[in-house]
Amino acid sequence: ENSLTGEVLLAQKPVFLNQAELQQRVAEKRIIGTAPKIWLGVPLKIKEEVIGILATQSYDDPHHFDIIDLDVLNSVSAQVALAIERKRYEQVIVASERKYRNIIESIEDGYYEIDLRGNLNLVNQAMCKMLGYDENDLLGMNTVGYMSMKTAKRIDKEFDAVLKNGLPGKTLELEFYRKDGNTRY
Repeated sequence: ENSLTGEVLLAQKPVFLNQAELQQRVAEKRIIGTAPKIWLGVPLKIKEEVIGILATQSYDDPHHFDIIDLDVLNSVSAQVALAIERKRYEQVIVASERKYRNIIESIEDGYYEIDLRGNLNLVNQAMCKMLGYDENDLLGMNTVGYMSMKTAKRIDKEFDAVLKNGLPGKTLELEFYRKDGNTRY
């Protein structure tokens, strides 16, 4: 309560204080430290929550800033808050991806994901071991590179059933080709 940034935090709106207002706060012992001649502070808000304060001041010139500077600082704070929010979301996504990847890697069965064209875009190490490929060899490979046409058709049919019904059908035995030419079921 006895700081300028605290005032912005509590008000949750921009504060512009001129020399007279600042001297009054000094007299009321509501300023910690040396009082500036002019002070501007705006909240950094994410979804109406104040996460910080952006402030500037001058100890020399009581006319250094005006209301236009407050508007600029307010606009800048909105952009800074947006950048912080994006960075937070990015960190959440990275943590989620790391957790998901750890789960996938802990599965002892071969696990893979393909895109709509049938290209692998995710494989676990169990799948790599099963097929005898490195992960980099498998990523981007089309299904025809590691499974029979019969298996590919059965998987397509199963995917169609899942899209229509929302649930997988029966368990399938699939035929895969290893890198060394051997067949795995």
